[in-house]
Amino acid sequence: ADNGNIKAVVLRVFLGVASALGRNRELADILEYLAAEHGDSGVNGYLVESGAVVERIFAELFHALGQDDCFERFALFKCALFELFDSLADGELLERGAAVECAHRNALNRAGNRYLDRSSALEERVVVNLSDALGDNYLLCAEALRERPVADGLNAFCNCIYMTTLSLPAGMETIGDNAFSYCLSITSAELPGTITKIGESAFEGCTSLESIALPEELETIGGFAFADCVALASVDFPSYLTYIGRWSFSGCEALGEVSIPASVETISDNAFASCVNLSSVQLSEGLKSIEETAFNACEQLQTITIPSTVTNIGGGIFADCKKLSAIDMAEGNTAYVSVEGVLYNKAMTTLVQYPADKDNDSYTIPESVTMVGDYAFCGNDYLTSLPLHDKLKVISDFAFARVSGVPTFDVPASTESIGESAFHDCWSLTDINVAKNNPNYTSVDGVLYDKEMNTLMQYPEGKTTPEYIAPKSLRNLGPYAFFGNKKLTTVDLPDGVASIGDFAFGWCQNLSSLTVRVADPATIELGLIPFFRGANAVDCILRVPVGSKTKYENADLWKDFAPNIEELTSDGIDNATTEGQQADKAERVYSRDGVQLRGTLGQQQKGVYIVGGKKVVKR
Repeated sequence: ADNGNIKAVVLRVFLGVASALGRNRELADILEYLAAEHGDSGVNGYLVESGAVVERIFAELFHALGQDDCFERFALFKCALFELFDSLADGELLERGAAVECAHRNALNRAGNRYLDRSSALEERVVVNLSDALGDNYLLCAEALRERPVADGLNAFCNCIYMTTLSLPAGMETIGDNAFSYCLSITSAELPGTITKIGESAFEGCTSLESIALPEELETIGGFAFADCVALASVDFPSYLTYIGRWSFSGCEALGEVSIPASVETISDNAFASCVNLSSVQLSEGLKSIEETAFNACEQLQTITIPSTVTNIGGGIFADCKKLSAIDMAEGNTAYVSVEGVLYNKAMTTLVQYPADKDNDSYTIPESVTMVGDYAFCGNDYLTSLPLHDKLKVISDFAFARVSGVPTFDVPASTESIGESAFHDCWSLTDINVAKNNPNYTSVDGVLYDKEMNTLMQYPEGKTTPEYIAPKSLRNLGPYAFFGNKKLTTVDLPDGVASIGDFAFGWCQNLSSLTVRVADPATIELGLIPFFRGANAVDCILRVPVGSKTKYENADLWKDFAPNIEELTSDGIDNATTEGQQADKAERVYSRDGVQLRGTLGQQQKGVYIVGGKKVVKR
């Protein structure tokens, strides 16, 4: 509870994750979890006193490594942050802003003003108030900062948290990448009319920025340029603008309406994603491309008309738009068509987007459709029946994600490809059934696998069976494999498992026993925080082969199970009998990892058990 400022640390790290998961409560769970996990790590006071310094450290890692690299491994951040804390004296950490002064003192003493003149030093400069220690030479003065050339280097004023206003000189043509990112106090910015390009992340994270006048000569807005400017309420796009970059206005929560001028040809992926109060979007004739998830999770958007000039539409452009009941198409479009508010390509062979607020309880996909696109039905809560016909060939990535009311999907024999997490986060889904003659996929007890059962693709979120024993053939757990299942308590993985995907056990809050029969955890490739189960998750015991405990205790991510890592007491007996051959049902019943279970064998679910010293298969 006293780690309030830890939110500043991790909010930037998990931006992409929160957007992908689509539920704000899950981001809150991440923050709560990290606070609980690291509250006793010896830096608690520092996190409370100097949250701004922590945020700057993370921002610097992002700039150095790139966003994609940083998103991939949570362990990188945890390790880098806490090792840095450990290298500084406790007393200095708890002093007002002393951490930054400590980190850079030697460099300043050696290089003097030459160090301050380097553009890279600017991004390290204004994090906490160090004026008492370093005086005016540290360039805390906003007037001095404004005199620095913005376009001469990247990150020029990054994290100048005390700067409140910005007025740039005439004649400038470019604002460099990250130039003013995370200048948390800027409320307004005046840009000269000569600016033609705003670089990537130029104003990202300027959380107090309420207004900005974009120059009339502006042609390009770079990726993430205004991402997470949560106070930005309005933007007037100039008539020469041609390109709006990826994620450029994502997370601008106060933005209520946008009008895209006819000069704009491309709206890049996620450009306006998670603008939760965006209720009006006007797209002009002349627009050619709307890339994937461009308006994803714009929860207040109610109407949209796509211009006739659009020839390229990415997947999920209106996914999770909870008030959008129909997508309209301007007459004359030669590439796409809208039928009863549902968006298809012109030939109606691909279903591009089914509106999240379309309130039919059932929908029959036209037989001409051979592909359901990425995020096509994402976020629809009304559908309870969605049959898949026997001409369907491709189910794309996240095609049915967050379709919360459908209990069963039947995959036909004709389906040749199922994309990543196609049935992700479907709360009511209990069974995914695959036609027996499908050549590429199979299902067992409603669980989706590839045909060879090497990869578990989806364990339905609504499945109520508490125990899962993986087939001996299993090698891979796909991304989000068990995601969100609240009934699952026990999982047993075989010795051949080689990879566990992103968030494979995400929010499996009641998982209390995980058995992994792989002797060396180094042979298992792990995705992004695969074992993160939320702040309110029960304790989970990790059971590993005899002689492997120390390896797991020292392995990244696996060691987070400590002190609840145990070695298996029994691996069962190779000679198995069937349930019918087991005479004494009153004997004690054990799971395969030697844990005694309540009740008789007849009261257990289907699976493999140890009864009377023998392995018993209950069918």
